[in-house]
Amino acid sequence: MPVALTDTQNDIVKTMLAAGIAQKEIANAAGCHISQVKRIKSNLKYWGTPKRPKLGRQGRPRFLTTAQVEV
Repeated sequence: MPVALTDTQNDIVKTMLAAGIAQKEIANAAGCHISQVKRIKSNLKYWGTPKRPKLGRQGRPRFLTTAQVEV
């Protein structure tokens, strides 16, 4: 798995995408892979940020109430 991009790299990609520069050139300028640029472009389209929002709680829901957990 590739290393997460820094905030500076995210800003570079975001700015260059807004300017309409080719994705391959953006990847070279930001020092990342082209697939990361494509993912950021998709995230900007759907959520408006370079990173997608975190998922909510997953798994089986608790059957215990908070009072039972405290005891």
